[in-house]
Amino acid sequence: MQEPSLRYLVGVLWNRRWAITSIVTLTMLIALVYVFIVRDDLYMVSARVLVKIGREQAPPATVLGSGPQVIGYRSAEVNTETEIFQSRQLYEQLVTDLGLDKPGLPPVPPAGMFQRVRFELKAISKALSDWKDELLIRVGLRPRLDDRQKVIAQLQKSIRVEAGTDSNVFIAVLSTPFRKGGAALLNHHIENYLRYRQKLYAENSVQLFVDEVDRTTAQLDSMDKQLQEFENRSQITSYEKQKDVLVERLSQAQAAENDAGIVLRDIEGKVRRMEAALKGGRPNFGSIGDFPRESLPHNLVNQLAELDREREQLRLKELDSSDKIRNNREQFQVVAGMLEANLRALLEERRAQYGSRQRARERIQADLAGLHAAQVQWRDMKRQIADLENHNLFYRRKLEETRANDSMNVRELGNVVVIERPADPIQPVGIRKTALLEIAVAVALVLALAWITVLEFFDTRVKSPEELERYMGKPVFAVLGERSRARFPVSKRAVVTDGSA
Repeated sequence: MQEPSLRYLVGVLWNRRWAITSIVTLTMLIALVYVFIVRDDLYMVSARVLVKIGREQAPPATVLGSGPQVIGYRSAEVNTETEIFQSRQLYEQLVTDLGLDKPGLPPVPPAGMFQRVRFELKAISKALSDWKDELLIRVGLRPRLDDRQKVIAQLQKSIRVEAGTDSNVFIAVLSTPFRKGGAALLNHHIENYLRYRQKLYAENSVQLFVDEVDRTTAQLDSMDKQLQEFENRSQITSYEKQKDVLVERLSQAQAAENDAGIVLRDIEGKVRRMEAALKGGRPNFGSIGDFPRESLPHNLVNQLAELDREREQLRLKELDSSDKIRNNREQFQVVAGMLEANLRALLEERRAQYGSRQRARERIQADLAGLHAAQVQWRDMKRQIADLENHNLFYRRKLEETRANDSMNVRELGNVVVIERPADPIQPVGIRKTALLEIAVAVALVLALAWITVLEFFDTRVKSPEELERYMGKPVFAVLGERSRARFPVSKRAVVTDGSA
């Protein structure tokens, strides 16, 4: 099989010129629609952030000492900072601060005709895109998002962070279709990030010590009030003096109780002796014992003795059954009854007196024990107040130190430094429109050639005498039909002979 000649290839291209033209035209139309309508210019806004060693990586300061010193230099902290930079909470804060989820003013159509046509076509393209999204939502292939969620999702896709492998610098890049405004948005996000990370690394020691100072102060005030009420109620302010007074009163009460006990035992003995005397046939009340002079029992005993002596004298003169002796005996019995009643009354009085003295002594002992218990409780309350005062003073001192430390931290730079602030770009990034059109032309030609190749591969018609000779292996005797005015023949009819004259 012979190789096709250049004339043959040119003829094929000429014969397929309308197909080539159609493919190139369609491809260029699609490219023009994509470049000028569908495709938006993309602008990149970037910022560079340096992560250096700082106080954030240090362990938190304890309540027993100052914060530890920080040494070392770890590039792995970059990954942590990039994760914080891309946290959803920061995106939500950015949307809230700038009101990105609020509907803006409708775009104003441009003045130029070409720009106006492009504007309208973009509006139609956006409407079609919204219709497609709504259709996907209705069939359940895509969730429905509100305006805020859409903005947050767009920010998560538009803001990306790139960190080098062996570098402590990460780059934050914002992709936006707008040439202006991207730098302000990224700057605001960086400021939110710097404040947010400070809150994350903050130790909150000030609030801790403020709470402890308030707590100990409240407890101290409560204990002071309780101590004051206890001192007023127990009168415990002069413990030693009160103790001496109670001990002296206890001694006096004990002595009074002992005296009352002696008197009670004396009366009890006299009553027992009186009862023994009454049991005899002729009672002798002299065995009862002595009584104080001019007391009722003393006078009654004297009367009994006088009646007994008088009865002895009457017995010398009278019979025992005489009226005088009987009268004497009756008087004797009456006086003896009075003596017995008096002694028993004295016994009850002395018992009551002894019980009263005993109870008085017990009350004084209870007061002394209560005073001791109150003194123990008073000392315990004083010790608790002293402990609370020490704790309160300790937390106040630590609070002052922590506030001073925080003031120093505010004046210090953190371990993140923005070394390159974002700025609005001048030109969009990506492939230029002219380059895209050139690529589109190349693609169109390749597609056209590919299409012609496929057509020619499946086309079995004979288009030239040479091709007929090549297939038949015999020379062409004549060519019938009108030759085209064009440079290359369009159609022919060839007559093949067997080569004989």
